[in-house]
Amino acid sequence: MMTLSINLRTTIPCYLHPTSALFRCEFTFDYIVYHELIMTTKEYMQCVTCVDGHWLAEFGPMFFSLKDSLKTRSEHARKETPLNRIQTTSTSRRSTSFHSEI
Repeated sequence: MMTLSINLRTTIPCYLHPTSALFRCEFTFDYIVYHELIMTTKEYMQCVTCVDGHWLAEFGPMFFSLKDSLKTRSEHARKETPLNRIQTTSTSRRSTSFHSEI
């Protein structure tokens, strides 16, 4: 069973890797999050978990922005010049920490 998903950031079709625990599930998931992509003849997602769509709405903005979803990494790289890279590196080096309250 090949489970097809569409990457929200790149719109590239991705498949669950056969070694994934979710690969043999009888049902489909609305949203999944993966840790690693393996590139062979297809893009396979590995270290995958299903998530509730509300979680993505609540916690997703810390990791993902829909306004950037239509831009690929190559488009970002083309716009980045060596001068811009130096300027953004020196001005954007701030660390943030995430605190969760239970």
